[in-house]
Amino acid sequence: MGPIAAVAVDEHPSAGRESTQWGILNGLRFFLAFVILTGHISSFVNRYDDWANVGLWFNQGSAVFGFFVIDGFACADRLSREPGTYLNWRFYRIYPVFLANLLLVLAAYYAIGSAFRYPQGQLMAMPTLAEVLGTLVMAQQFLTLIVPLNGQTWSVACFWWLGVLAPRLRLFETAPLLCIMAASYGMFLVFQHWMPAGMHVWTYGRSFVGVTWIWLTGFMWHRLRNTILGVCVTVVPAALAAAAGYFVGLPLLMTLAILMFSDRLRLRVAAIATLVWLGDLAFPIYLSHTPVVAFLCDRHVTNSIALTAASVAVSAIVLHLVDYPARRWLCGPRASAAGIPATFGLAQRSR
Repeated sequence: MGPIAAVAVDEHPSAGRESTQWGILNGLRFFLAFVILTGHISSFVNRYDDWANVGLWFNQGSAVFGFFVIDGFACADRLSREPGTYLNWRFYRIYPVFLANLLLVLAAYYAIGSAFRYPQGQLMAMPTLAEVLGTLVMAQQFLTLIVPLNGQTWSVACFWWLGVLAPRLRLFETAPLLCIMAASYGMFLVFQHWMPAGMHVWTYGRSFVGVTWIWLTGFMWHRLRNTILGVCVTVVPAALAAAAGYFVGLPLLMTLAILMFSDRLRLRVAAIATLVWLGDLAFPIYLSHTPVVAFLCDRHVTNSIALTAASVAVSAIVLHLVDYPARRWLCGPRASAAGIPATFGLAQRSR
């Protein structure tokens, strides 16, 4: 792969503005996933001087918010291009990897043989049947609690149902969407004040209500991009929340800035291909690292570099043995065509 560099569109017609934007967003997704990975590994390792604390410094919760923004934008983009295949695309980009991850979590519990305890003392109890069945139908944090060893799945349920609602939301005028966004933002501030521990404890649909505004930020930018109203809708809520100290950190602010300016850049085709693969790796990393790290820590492997390498390796296996084959099986040759793929919504689109 060649180095990332700006090139003229007429030199590389396939590396135009749109392709470059999705390449950059894919690279951003990998960065966000890596922040989350290192942040969680630092909790397992529990050493203040370990390099994995970079995830905590960046704020891994804010990185999850970045995923929500990109997902909202990607859903709006897909609906504007191929509304007839949208729900099918949404299913094959999320559920196969999600199901593989659930099986991986259950396998980790079986291998550990009991509940897992973090170094700080926090207990990850064995999942109940209700939690497993609720997770299978994306009802975690709505009707059931999350499987303890896979806490990040609260966000996947939100991604899933916001994606299901996206075709209806697309029909709304701008004013009603802004009202929904404002109501969600208000509830986000209330929940953050009452339950500052994080959105994984916002049960019975409260996490869905509280993060809808973040997802709509990306969704609305697709409609209002490069307008004064679009800039205000994208920047002001996050900036105010950050000023108030409400769980909004650098990764989210970086995501907003990159989203707004990524369509003004040009990258080489080889660079885009590399970023696309890294972006595809982001979703397996996001979901699969906790069972991998828990299993290895139970075997007394606590070196953060080894934990990171193992998590990325297992995620690559999931990507190539589950995600890519699922695309080919569910969507045929089109899912393998050269395009800009991504989980959490970034579409692999045939030109």
